Amino acid sequence: MQDKHVQGLPNDNWFNEFDFNKMDEDSLFYTLKQNVVNCIEQSTCGLKLLSELNDIVEKYRHVACQVIFQEMADLLLNRDEAMTCWQEVKLHALWLNEQVGRPLPLVAIICDYLSTHMSQLIRNPKLTSHQHFDSLVNHSTIDSLTGLFNRNCFNDILIHLLALTQREDTELSLVFFDLDDFKFINDTYGHQVGDLVLHKFGKLLSNSIRQSDIALRYGGEEFVILMPNTGYKDALILSNRIRSKVKEKVFLENGSKLHVSISGGLAVYPTHAKTSDELIFSADSALYRAKGAGKNNIKVFKNENRHYLRVPLVKKIKVKEINFDGATIQEATSQNISFGGVSFETSQHYCVNNSIQIAIKFNGRNPTLMFGTVVRVDKTSDKSFTIAVSFSFGDIEKMAKRKIAKIIAQHEESNRSR
Repeated sequence: MQDKHVQGLPNDNWFNEFDFNKMDEDSLFYTLKQNVVNCIEQSTCGLKLLSELNDIVEKYRHVACQVIFQEMADLLLNRDEAMTCWQEVKLHALWLNEQVGRPLPLVAIICDYLSTHMSQLIRNPKLTSHQHFDSLVNHSTIDSLTGLFNRNCFNDILIHLLALTQREDTELSLVFFDLDDFKFINDTYGHQVGDLVLHKFGKLLSNSIRQSDIALRYGGEEFVILMPNTGYKDALILSNRIRSKVKEKVFLENGSKLHVSISGGLAVYPTHAKTSDELIFSADSALYRAKGAGKNNIKVFKNENRHYLRVPLVKKIKVKEINFDGATIQEATSQNISFGGVSFETSQHYCVNNSIQIAIKFNGRNPTLMFGTVVRVDKTSDKSFTIAVSFSFGDIEKMAKRKIAKIIAQHEESNRSR
């Protein structure tokens, strides 16, 4: 594929100036997160887990500590705080296990340490452990800001409702809501106002759904409503009713009126999906189509918008393998893209299941960084390979999903106008 077919290159300065090494800590954080989660899931002993995580900390220092506290305590600490807290947690573990007379789970040790560190009122380690257990039960299901169920119990609720739907041979609708331009609200009015908007929106959701429906905060500014025994027509009516209420509501009146809008994506079992994962993906895809189509609207999933539908995207990109020892940055040319992934042409051979990061400049000044896993490698010539990558989307890639949604929406509009 010749450079003359590549959009914006070779005279596009971003490509020559963009340095993947600036993203090394992001890559390390992402990879460490996978390792920490694996350790937590596989370990059956608090002391063994402490030792395994400490080995990671010894090698990767403050970044590893930040990952550990984020994964185990949902706590964001700066570099110095994370390192200091980890050293103190190790000492606290020895003392607490001795006081209780048995090895405790590491998460209980961390929470007991944090309770002791932030408040001198709690002295009894056994009492702290019991209080922590009660706190975990409550915080694992309820979002404190909105009072709605949170993402921790989302999968359990969805699987339960799906089984009930299958047994009764009915329908289950799932809608994702996302507050439009929420980052602008935080940046303009401050995070306190942002939290107030989330709180009021959560209350509006609670007051708008039926008794049989379940509302959850999925994360950040994303919310979910599960509607048992409901087809897409009734679900769409309810979703648009909520959207209209949000548009009419004044969220802030102190000197300046703040209005908010939402976008939504709707999918229905069994019309649009056969499994819980497919239902989530379908609703999520519809949401980002709504974002790409101009926001403040609700989109129903269409079968032709499944993840295997790809649209052409020919651009020069940068690719780097994610590992702890560093990797060479490779130039490549993207071929097509979808919500599920991207394919590109390169002279570098990659192995299936390798984790990589990709920098693509969709538009604007800054390239977008995305993480993914190699799922297919085709050799097209002696010195050329076509690589297919499945995206590993997380909160950090939300903007990327919106940009992909916009590309797909533009492609659909172009096809309709022909």
